[in-house]
Amino acid sequence: MKSSILRNEISDDTKSDRAGFSSSAAKPWLLIALKPRRETRAVSISKVTPLPIQTPAVTMSTMKFCRECNNILYPREDREQKVLLFACRNCEHQEVADNNCVYRNEVHHTAAERTQVLQDVAGDPTLPRTKTVKCAQCGHPEAVFFQATARGEEGMTLFFVCCNTNCGYRWRD
Repeated sequence: MKSSILRNEISDDTKSDRAGFSSSAAKPWLLIALKPRRETRAVSISKVTPLPIQTPAVTMSTMKFCRECNNILYPREDREQKVLLFACRNCEHQEVADNNCVYRNEVHHTAAERTQVLQDVAGDPTLPRTKTVKCAQCGHPEAVFFQATARGEEGMTLFFVCCNTNCGYRWRD
């Protein structure tokens, strides 16, 4: 009922031009009521894709906000009860954390990045070098060696990298 009264007041009190703007300067709030809604669009439900369900081990922690004053909740430890809390610095509101993860940083390297690391190993002065093993590709007499786990293997593998800057060949022993 209020909206119909407001519409009547708008139509009686103001004069609009073709663009829908009011010529009345006494009531500037009326300009908002007269604006046509051109931004509104209907979206079909078939175009909306649902978010994937994540397991608690994979989900990352998000920012939490205070229910009382809407400020950010910061992680705090209750040492007596040995519980992680989220506390507001403004109003002292506290919530028990449902997940103990405060920050998570996952780094995923591409195969090219891993290969580049192995090529840079030849220039590392802290790694041991040998002159008893020759490179099978270029015949250079010096190689850097180190131990690391290979893909899918449980034990350590001895890797060699040719010290020739033009070669950089890698092999296992």
